Amino acid sequence: MFDTILVPTDGSDQAERALETAAELARRHDGTVHALSVVDVRYLDKATEIDDAETDASVDLAEFVDRVDTDDFSVTTAVRHGVPD
Repeated sequence: MFDTILVPTDGSDQAERALETAAELARRHDGTVHALSVVDVRYLDKATEIDDAETDASVDLAEFVDRVDTDDFSVTTAVRHGVPD
């Protein structure tokens, strides 16, 4: 029923609760959680700023996913750049 569950994150408490809910659904339905972070490039001027922001977002995303027990389901992570909405 829930094969693929997307959890976009902005680092908020609400996103963390969404991840916990997604994890529970993935466990019950043998699904995969896809955690996504989007670097907002509207405020970045240089390619190096975007690269640095993507690196920071990758670290934050890994820490975000590490907060839940993922032994019983698959998790993929992705960092993209663009406009988050």
